Amino acid sequence: MDTKHPLAVGQDLRADAGLVAASVAIYMLTVGIGSLFWGPLADRFGRRITYAVGSVLFLGTSVGCIFAPTIGVLVAFRALQGLAVAVYQTTGQGVVADTFEPAIRGTAAGLFMIPLLVGPLLGPLLGGVLSQVWGWRSTFICLTVAAGAIIFPMLMLVVPETHQYRVVRRLSKADPAAAKRIAEAEAILSHPLVFSAPWVPLKFLVEADILPYALLTMTTFGSMFASLTEWPAKMSAQPYSLSEAMIGVSYLSMGVAGLVGSPIGGKACDVTAAKWPQRQNGRAGAPQLRKMFLKVIKDGSATFDARRDGPRFIRAALEFQDDPVDLLYCLTNEQDHGSRRLKAALSCADDRSFVRDQLLPFLALLGCDALGRGTYKQPLINLLETIYTV
Repeated sequence: MDTKHPLAVGQDLRADAGLVAASVAIYMLTVGIGSLFWGPLADRFGRRITYAVGSVLFLGTSVGCIFAPTIGVLVAFRALQGLAVAVYQTTGQGVVADTFEPAIRGTAAGLFMIPLLVGPLLGPLLGGVLSQVWGWRSTFICLTVAAGAIIFPMLMLVVPETHQYRVVRRLSKADPAAAKRIAEAEAILSHPLVFSAPWVPLKFLVEADILPYALLTMTTFGSMFASLTEWPAKMSAQPYSLSEAMIGVSYLSMGVAGLVGSPIGGKACDVTAAKWPQRQNGRAGAPQLRKMFLKVIKDGSATFDARRDGPRFIRAALEFQDDPVDLLYCLTNEQDHGSRRLKAALSCADDRSFVRDQLLPFLALLGCDALGRGTYKQPLINLLETIYTV
């Protein structure tokens, strides 16, 4: 994000400081909206091509900002530019998840967040100097040159595809023996590329485990970016009357804080995740229940008493709420006994408490949006026909 001197933009485009600040606010709003779309697109088409499309859009909108004749046109192109910029944060997080195991993913995410936290604060330093010397449009010229001469060529020549499905699929064709040596290859290939509705992830924001973190994040980031929006107008006015360059310098302290705090926070997340038990609540935790579930469906010779083991089997299946596709794979894999165990567990359906507390939530999980479309729909239908066949 660049911080332009509001008086310079206002005088050039004959707009007041409020409209100039609105161009930044709308830009940040569309960054958030764009994230909802770039994530599903990166999951469906791959990280690299999504990066490339977003970079071309960013390049085009930056050119539009350079030649904006009115504040309305500038606001419109800034909004489109925000949609484009969202691709780097959203797709980048996908790359982190692709390439780093969960045990160190917090540290990796902390390092990844440094540009997001430091860039908007160091950018005004450069933008302030450019604006003061060559005018506010020079900031967009700089962004356009950076996108066209550095970012896009790097994406095409250096950045690899990291989407695990695409990587394993390509390796399977080039070197099948090497692909078989990957322990997770079968599980990865069982999750074909699909486009999920952009609004589906929003439901996770209201979950009890996520809502407090979401509120904290919205408060802290909202406060930071609100200050970024208002800061230039306040600092350029009386009694401060700072120049564009000095306004940029005033952001340095926040940039240093982000540079230091982001990796520390990431490391703290890894340490906390390793020590804190997951959702114990007086019962076996999610990892133990998942382990039991997988053992039961793979061991066909093990005794399975429907009355005794059925409810616990369904309860363990509910621990797959974060990945219903993986649950469907476990239940439909022909080499395992998932569908047979599930059919036996459903024989307890005459127990009202079992139906209310476990069976209905389980059926709702199978009926979620992620399984009701694309390549998962037919396997789900086959599973339901199998377990309800007399």
